[in-house]
Amino acid sequence: MSPFVAYNLFVLFHLVVGALGTYAFSRAVGARRSAAWVAGLLAFTAAFWVHWSLHLVHLGSFVWLPWALAAGHRLVVAPSPRRVAPLAAVFGLWWLGGNPQYVYDGSAVLVVYLLGLAVLLSVRSRRHGLSCNRLAGWLPPWFSASPWLLPCSCPRWGRLATFCAPGSLAL
Repeated sequence: MSPFVAYNLFVLFHLVVGALGTYAFSRAVGARRSAAWVAGLLAFTAAFWVHWSLHLVHLGSFVWLPWALAAGHRLVVAPSPRRVAPLAAVFGLWWLGGNPQYVYDGSAVLVVYLLGLAVLLSVRSRRHGLSCNRLAGWLPPWFSASPWLLPCSCPRWGRLATFCAPGSLAL
């Protein structure tokens, strides 16, 4: 197989994976089959994904986000040990095959979405204690792995910043 054909098959495969993930996420949030199918088709032809198909490692990072959102949504809506496995599988494939920067950014989107969904479901069901326990268990591990989200003082700039150059951290 020539490199050109292999490249095109890689791109086609990942665009289909992303489109199917968009379909799965649409179904998870309650869309009808026809609406989810249209969403998946639009994702397949979205200029954003087609543009990033020129950068294989970025494309490999973006296409797993809808799958992670779908699996995470199903887990938060109806928690069970069986629903952890799909999220773990998608998350593992996502982290193994993607660019760390974009996978990390997508993971941040996933965490914010799932926390927001958990809070929304908690407010709707009026069981704040259970949801707060869940949130308290999710936040520390995620934030301990994301040190650049914590603000630091950069004396060179004289203000609070979310990112500092190495060695410029004022303690």
